[in-house]
Amino acid sequence: MRYILYDHDTEDLATTTVYTSYEEAADDASQLDNVIVLALPLETDEPDEPGEPTTTSTLPHANEYVDAGGGFCPNCRSDQIEGDSVDFEAGYCTQRMWCLDCDVVWFDVYTLSSVQPRED
Repeated sequence: MRYILYDHDTEDLATTTVYTSYEEAADDASQLDNVIVLALPLETDEPDEPGEPTTTSTLPHANEYVDAGGGFCPNCRSDQIEGDSVDFEAGYCTQRMWCLDCDVVWFDVYTLSSVQPRED
């Protein structure tokens, strides 16, 4: 699987780098604002492995999805979505998500944006 970074504000690639590991792409995405990691199609005719991110290079409703804070499929807009547990890294978290209606799989990337003091 290969991955790219997509900037939903500019509706364009955030970088020209094509990543071979999701972790590397997510690490770079954590350094940027308003960026999601998208999977690219495989170069073979083999079908995707179950549970792998979508091979759709663009999700038509990605901007709306990020702007709304999630809650629906960025491919078909269905509200029938589920997600795995959140994986935490320094400065960002990722969550594998999927749509029960169109079977698209994607990753949400959550980045650290602020810190609030504890109020007792």
